Amino acid sequence: MTFGKCGTSGISGIFQKLRDFFGVKITYTPYKNISFIIVSSMCWLYLLQSGCNVGYVALSVILSFVVLDCLVEYTRNDYFWSDFDTSNTLAVLSNLINQQLAFVTSNTAILNLSVPLVITNGVSMPTIKPACTRMLMYHQLTTIESAMHGLRSQSELAYTLKRQKRYLDLDKANAAVYMEAVLRNIDLANWIPFTQGRFNSKFLEPIASSNSNGHSWTLWESYGLSEFILQYGNRVQIGLEETISIENALGQQINWTVKSIPRLDRWMVGTTGNLYDFLINDMFGVGANQSFVRNTNNIWADIDSTQIEAYNYGIPLTIFMQAVHNQIGAWEPLTRNG
Repeated sequence: MTFGKCGTSGISGIFQKLRDFFGVKITYTPYKNISFIIVSSMCWLYLLQSGCNVGYVALSVILSFVVLDCLVEYTRNDYFWSDFDTSNTLAVLSNLINQQLAFVTSNTAILNLSVPLVITNGVSMPTIKPACTRMLMYHQLTTIESAMHGLRSQSELAYTLKRQKRYLDLDKANAAVYMEAVLRNIDLANWIPFTQGRFNSKFLEPIASSNSNGHSWTLWESYGLSEFILQYGNRVQIGLEETISIENALGQQINWTVKSIPRLDRWMVGTTGNLYDFLINDMFGVGANQSFVRNTNNIWADIDSTQIEAYNYGIPLTIFMQAVHNQIGAWEPLTRNG
């Protein structure tokens, strides 16, 4: 290192500062106004160490980028599986679970997820058919236990003695033909205002006034009721949301919805509407201050038994409906609710 033409004292001051800064031994020899700096071996080792440190940092950064480039294929999905297409993973798994749940009758079951499944062109499996809700309602959920617990009964859902006799002969073990079973499945807080008070005047008030022992209704099972089978209908698409709970090795549970079908009014495409209609129609078909409860002084049939027929089909009846009416009774009790 050359300091130019400097005096000896000035050079000594510079070397003193170098010694203080580096902490190494530095000597100099003046010769013809030119100062030559001789750096000891300790200075070279320090410079070598500093260079290695900088090189280590640079090499670490470079290798980090190399490792990330090698792992990028494994980090493209949540499974750390190179070149694994996860675009339809959840759809395929949901379909596989739904296929097996169709044959499961208990709340807890072991599913076989090793069943081979073929997906073409990256397209997920077909959507869940709305008909599966009707299969559940009319086939699997037909026991008293699955419908509700502790059901009690007093009034059968029949408008005429003929119809009640038919119920007793054919459906006396079917809880769906009893009024209480239906009412316990209805959101009364919203449904009663929807009927504009007609339900209270036509059902609740007559029942309350005709029998003072309503509080002593006994359990459904004591009447020999063993099933809850509703009459089939497809005008209203039954809503369904099916959720499974997955527990991992750490004991954490995740709720996963594998099936979600909205409730819809299918209206004109509901073919069963040609055979029967809803209870709400009956409420509007009968005049004011009339009830559907027999053995009351304002039962609608005693006042005018043709009211519901007239409301739904018109009077006079067609030749076909009149023939049915003449043979088996009023058309309305036959076609409504059972």
